Amino acid sequence: MPHSLPPLRIILVRHGQTDHNKAGIIQGQTDIPLNDEGRRQARDCGKKIREVLAGFGDSVGADLDFSDSVGDTDRNSNSNRLSTPTAAPTTDWNPKNPFNGPISAVYTSDLKRCVETTDILLATAGIDTKAARTPLLRERYMGELENKPAVEGRQRCRDENRHWDSFGESNTHMVERLSKQWDTIVSRGLEERQGTVLVVTHGGCITRFTNYLVNELQPEPFALSSLISVDSLRSPQNTSFTVFDIDRNTFQGTLQVFADIAHLDGVEKRVSNPDEYVPGRW
Repeated sequence: MPHSLPPLRIILVRHGQTDHNKAGIIQGQTDIPLNDEGRRQARDCGKKIREVLAGFGDSVGADLDFSDSVGDTDRNSNSNRLSTPTAAPTTDWNPKNPFNGPISAVYTSDLKRCVETTDILLATAGIDTKAARTPLLRERYMGELENKPAVEGRQRCRDENRHWDSFGESNTHMVERLSKQWDTIVSRGLEERQGTVLVVTHGGCITRFTNYLVNELQPEPFALSSLISVDSLRSPQNTSFTVFDIDRNTFQGTLQVFADIAHLDGVEKRVSNPDEYVPGRW
């Protein structure tokens, strides 16, 4: 019997903990490796992925079978819409199963903390694939604030009456480069009939780009699932999952969950990230 096309699911994973994270030091694009806790978090993340994917058979590289689906997607005629999906609330989110099919592709920031997180979680999950590394997924460059304690950076903003965004790379430029990579991920995912795509990146990127998709994207922003509110879109935990669905027929987008850490049992959630700007705080 024909069924609806499953959405393209894109899962953003924040890298594991670093010593700079633990000490509250601003990293930006400084190339810091994971610490032992970060490696443990990456292994826990990989274990969760392995557990979930056991129900799908092949865990990577497989595309979805749409032979029984209702309708089809004219990818050529709609290619100009891939970067601007419109809102469409959905409720098909299962926190115990964050994947809607096998992992078809993996992308990562080229900074050490993301590359190492990606390598560990893929090895632990038993996924034999090479992640695409790109500088477009890097954290925001923080200029003079990099390698400084976050409390010092916030105090400097107050003392000099400056905005956090005035140091280093602007949030506008960061969103522009993230959007460029996002368009590639989405267009390939739809054209190649990918099921689930993993993207390993940084906390500031996840926070800022999620807020952009939900609050600023034109012609319409992404919808929010009933599980989250717009006020909660800040400070994702290390190796947390943030999940987006994109409808293959309408190209409508939905944020299903933000910063889920169900796989990190017993880990205290950090309430701040030195590399991200939270409006109204600094």
